Amino acid sequence: LRAWLEREFNRNRPWNEIVEELITATGRWDENPAVNFILANQDGDNTLRTTSTLTRAFLGVQTQCTECHDHPWN
Repeated sequence: LRAWLEREFNRNRPWNEIVEELITATGRWDENPAVNFILANQDGDNTLRTTSTLTRAFLGVQTQCTECHDHPWN
């Protein structure tokens, strides 16, 4: 993943395209390095950790609290 990110940054690829590829990556980890971002943030079948990581990293919003608590803005 790191080597892939370095290549993309060095190619001057726009950040929005890199992020889109990271969060929509499919395939095998050894064929598509972007898949490793999702794999590194998975917790079995629990998509909460993945969602929490994505929203925190790319939106600046922490959502892991919603697992146990209602959101104050609902």
